[in-house]
Amino acid sequence: MSKATISAAVEIIGRDGITEEEIEDEVLALVGDPLVARRLIDWVPEVFGRVLVASMGRVTVVKEFEVQDERGEWRRLPFESEPIVAVAQQRARELGAQSPNDLFLKVALRSAVASAVADAIKEGHPLTGSSIGGPSFVTLPASVYLNGQG
Repeated sequence: MSKATISAAVEIIGRDGITEEEIEDEVLALVGDPLVARRLIDWVPEVFGRVLVASMGRVTVVKEFEVQDERGEWRRLPFESEPIVAVAQQRARELGAQSPNDLFLKVALRSAVASAVADAIKEGHPLTGSSIGGPSFVTLPASVYLNGQG
């Protein structure tokens, strides 16, 4: 996945006032493939959220994710199984280094990991020494990763 494509997806996902439907339509128009669009929509915020949480320095972020196979069984895989991760992580770090950066925060705050950390903080749970598990993607088939199509 090219940096230009990831950057364009970031701009779409982080746009003020954009709806989920608009994100889906625009990312699909960007890449032309529904599965690739879904992967971008699901992965980019998670990667940005992980970069944000990792920058806090108090939380260990697990580098595995789960997807379901055709039998409905969850399969745990390393982040490296998804090629989008490396490029999105590079873009997240670039944007995150520019302070302040609203685009980085808007995308990162769409992630499950950022929501989990925010909830823990609101509930008064200490973050130091804690770990955050990897995401589970119900919208992505395991076959994408298990058959080497990632």
